[in-house]
Amino acid sequence: MALRLVIGFLKLKFPNVPVITSNELQKLMKTAQPRENLVLLDTREEKEFKVSHLSEAVLLNPEETDMSKVIKTIHEKAGSSETDPKTVVCYCAVGYRASIMSQRLLDELVKQQNQSTKPGLKVYSLEGAVFKWANERKELVDPNGNSTPMVHGYDRLWGMLVSKDIRKLDS
Repeated sequence: MALRLVIGFLKLKFPNVPVITSNELQKLMKTAQPRENLVLLDTREEKEFKVSHLSEAVLLNPEETDMSKVIKTIHEKAGSSETDPKTVVCYCAVGYRASIMSQRLLDELVKQQNQSTKPGLKVYSLEGAVFKWANERKELVDPNGNSTPMVHGYDRLWGMLVSKDIRKLDS
């Protein structure tokens, strides 16, 4: 219930940021051909990422403001031409940091399109972010690529949005 309120708040605060549901992303992760056309950007802190993350996600500093650098990272991760279409999904704990990053990327893409470049990126924020994903028991991996149900709870307050049995907090 509380996570649904956060999701609703984020849709109001970031009305121009498209969202992708966890079910839509899970399906896309299984069907994207080639897989390089899908780039997942984890906009949490490193300590959160080290507990678990979505498979093949790239850790991105949530404070990063140089969007040309972020776009370069996306193309490097994809390993394909800069003009090839790509789907970029940003996520964090609940969606706030991911929505900020998505908005920055979308703003940069508008600037680039005005300069006649066509980066071909579709940018989304993952609805409910990794907390919703984990609560739905969708696959997460640890730093070694092994499956884990655990997710970093960010802090004691926000962590209450994650099922207690899968929540990990700093000691």
